[in-house]
Amino acid sequence: MSHRFTLLVIIFLCLSTSYSSRSDANEVKDIHLEPAPDWVVQYEVGAIDDVPIDEVSNGLHYHMVDNQIQVTKTGERTSYSRYVETIVNQSGLDSSSQLNFTFDPSYQKLVLNSLYILRDGQRLDRLQSAKKSLLNTESELKRQIYNGSLTLNVLMSDLQVGDTLDYSYTRYGANPVYQNSFSYSRNTNWDVPLNIQHLRILWGKSNPLYVTPINGSPTVSKTKIGEFTEYQITQLKPKRVDTPSQMPSWYDAYSSIYFSESENWSDVVAWAKPLYEFNIHDSVKQVAEAIQNQYSEQPAQIVAALKYAQEQIRYVGLEMGENSHVPTAPEETLKLKYGDCKDKASLLIAILAALGVEAFPALVDTESTKLLQHRPPAANLFNHVIVSLQYQGQQIWLDPTLSHQTGNLEHLYQPDYGYALVLRSAENSLTSMSSSTDSSYSHITEKFFIPKKHQQNVTLSVVTQHSGENVLDILDRLEREGKKKVADSYEIYYQKTFPSLAAIDEMTVNVDDKQGTVSINEEYEITEYWTRGEEHYEADFYPNEVRNAVFKPDQVKRTAPLSLTFPNNINNHFEITFESDGWHFDDENFVEDNPFFSFYKRVSFEANTLTLEFDYQAKVDHVAADQIEEYLAAREKLRDEAYFGLLKYIKSEVSESQSPVVEDEEISALQIIIAVYVLGLLFILVSWRLESRNRPEFSDSHFYPISGLKFIILSVGTMGLYEVYWAYRNWHAIKSKMNLDIMPIARGIFSPIWFYPLFSALRKDSIERFDKNQVLMPFLAIIFAIVYVVAYFATSFSEHIFITILGWLTPLLALPFVVYINSLNNKTDGAYKYNSQWKLRQVVALLLCVPLVTYVLALETPFLPGDAVRTESQMLDSDLKFLYRKQVLPASETIQYFYSDAVLSIRDDGNGFTNERVFSYWLDDQEGFQLEVASFDQVKNIEVEFSEDQDSNTFITIKRQDSTEFTLFVSAVEGGDKLFFNTLNGLWKNKKSS
Repeated sequence: MSHRFTLLVIIFLCLSTSYSSRSDANEVKDIHLEPAPDWVVQYEVGAIDDVPIDEVSNGLHYHMVDNQIQVTKTGERTSYSRYVETIVNQSGLDSSSQLNFTFDPSYQKLVLNSLYILRDGQRLDRLQSAKKSLLNTESELKRQIYNGSLTLNVLMSDLQVGDTLDYSYTRYGANPVYQNSFSYSRNTNWDVPLNIQHLRILWGKSNPLYVTPINGSPTVSKTKIGEFTEYQITQLKPKRVDTPSQMPSWYDAYSSIYFSESENWSDVVAWAKPLYEFNIHDSVKQVAEAIQNQYSEQPAQIVAALKYAQEQIRYVGLEMGENSHVPTAPEETLKLKYGDCKDKASLLIAILAALGVEAFPALVDTESTKLLQHRPPAANLFNHVIVSLQYQGQQIWLDPTLSHQTGNLEHLYQPDYGYALVLRSAENSLTSMSSSTDSSYSHITEKFFIPKKHQQNVTLSVVTQHSGENVLDILDRLEREGKKKVADSYEIYYQKTFPSLAAIDEMTVNVDDKQGTVSINEEYEITEYWTRGEEHYEADFYPNEVRNAVFKPDQVKRTAPLSLTFPNNINNHFEITFESDGWHFDDENFVEDNPFFSFYKRVSFEANTLTLEFDYQAKVDHVAADQIEEYLAAREKLRDEAYFGLLKYIKSEVSESQSPVVEDEEISALQIIIAVYVLGLLFILVSWRLESRNRPEFSDSHFYPISGLKFIILSVGTMGLYEVYWAYRNWHAIKSKMNLDIMPIARGIFSPIWFYPLFSALRKDSIERFDKNQVLMPFLAIIFAIVYVVAYFATSFSEHIFITILGWLTPLLALPFVVYINSLNNKTDGAYKYNSQWKLRQVVALLLCVPLVTYVLALETPFLPGDAVRTESQMLDSDLKFLYRKQVLPASETIQYFYSDAVLSIRDDGNGFTNERVFSYWLDDQEGFQLEVASFDQVKNIEVEFSEDQDSNTFITIKRQDSTEFTLFVSAVEGGDKLFFNTLNGLWKNKKSS
């Protein structure tokens, strides 16, 4: 309850702060509709007839983008924006039908200036008629950040594909924290087509405005207009930027222009440093004293102060207005027990000062990282605050927002955010955070014990030691998912290589608080370790972590660098101990050293133990675009050597008493089944034809008598097929008796339609014989006939299992007819006795049909793929584990919908999606298991081609950002394809917009 109450208090504070900063709360709720300011230049849109439909993204083509900013001599800021965009398709219609404008009401006023629809040469004004709402939106709530922003939502009611939307708005005011440190930047080229871009700044302050172009030199005109200096850029069809996938975060492929009031980094320090100047409060001194009482050495005191800020102060950011950059006083943060990065940093600096350690705030950008060094000085380039200090000549970086950090000061992991601006006097440059030594690594030791006999179980013990950033990730995952779930995922990981592997002991986790490492211990047993070859058994050892470190890029032909994980130090160590003697291996050493990574392989054998050592160290965080071929060649060498295979020859273990191993037949099971059914059907036809030629005549028989039990068994067991034969024989008898001109075979095949006429014929016979109806009451016969016909056609047009079963049971409706016919015949002799005898062809027919009946019923269970879309809850645990082993999806994700087009097992193929990704896999006869996966952020578009009937599949094409694509096959049974697509499309769009 206390956590829920605290959250409600925080949200209340967030909302109340947003509104109380204005003198009139009602004014915030007003939606302002006013013309653009007088100083704004209104540019002509021009002709809208040049739309490169094949090049647009998200269904929109931008004709004009116009950004104009005015800064008065007193620093008051007004920003005007205008967009003119054509809606090319449904995707563009979905995104443009709702416009959202975010602003901070504590210092900004948002005004909607214009809203037009351009259609068929007309300019339709929708400023007044469009539905407008003010919404409280906290876009960073998941990160525990409350910024107090509002969103003006504009809902368009009559927008159409082909329309052009022309709208503009103005934001009055800017965050007062930037009062004397103006900065603004804009990309001057886009990754989508753009006809014209305007950028205009009216600068009224006496301070100079520094203009810096990046990755290009656009023409900037500078004109004096009254008390303002006008800076203007106009670009016609700026060059498009095609950005390859897997780029480093610090790489910027775009051209941009920067405007800044700061001449150098000293100006930024002068702006930011005063924000972090506080006196040391007594409450802070008390925390420091408690640390000193517990730890006598200063390095331990520094770590304890860091731990206090990390663990005792919850991360919550109330960043409304100036609070976005002005930290809370340390003593206030102590009292609140929560704060954001700047609050935690200020508190840590204060505690360290009370401990006699001088530390400083350091501004960083966790996204741009190294890119920061190429940017001109500006106050708005940072998104995070950490702490910097010097200890014994070493630069120490402390991040009080990290969780699960462990180790003493010497082994404390220091995240590398690229460059930092340390806020101390006389600081005039950025400081590189890169370290000459990095202690981050993963050491994986796998020990196998191989018994003498190949049938015996192999034991595997795994010890994995992590340090550095990996420690944070592991401990965070253990806390979020729990040790049991993490252990299960590790077991599934090894089952990918050894399907019969199972854990034999509980996974243990050991944390070394001094060295800053985490060790994970696992114990497994493998029941089917060896793979059978023609003359031997074999086993392979792959250092998968090393092999995965040197991945092949999705795009080989590149114009931008390829991102590599760095730092990335991996050691895969194998120890294979043999119980039997006679093994021999030559020592091996291999080294691959190149500009991107170093790789070392060592093989040694001593005292019946084979040792394999694979060591990988990344040297850089990227591969330059012109070095991709060199990297791929080095990668190929590593992957050729990052492997070791064992062979155990069969003759060494086969005795004379052992039977030879039977090789797998080349004929598939499906081919055998088809052959069996073909032969069975041929036997039934031939046997029936021979029997019909030699069938005895029973002159005293009436109609076609047969045992009621046999009729039920054969009719239901053959899914109603025998009932067709029974109806044919009775109509044949009726034709002979009444000398009718009819086709008995046709009436047998369409027996549901001829159900009531058959009743009429039998009823007529009964009246003639007994002078009354002994067959069935006419009204029941009518009901039975209706049920029969409805069930027959429902079975034909619906594949629902209950309707199918009803169709199989309809022959029971004819049971009164069977009873009446049998009553006319002698059951101890003649036709009844002959027809009631079981014939071999009838037994064969049952043997052929019963498996089909069982299969159809099994389709409705999780044991077979079925013909309908399923949720995860409708799938078997063994099938889910198969998907985890094959890395179709992580064990932590839940399948939303799944469909398999396979006949017997979902392991042959499947399609589905989770909340994070969409996947498709299949079993190829030549290539084996094939898999296509795309996370939603990799998906550019989703296209669908719905099937025209339930007998064919719907095709859903997943198009990635890198222009590759793959297709999902989904059944249309019971509308499952539409449910599948609509849910998938909705999840993707939500991810795209978030």
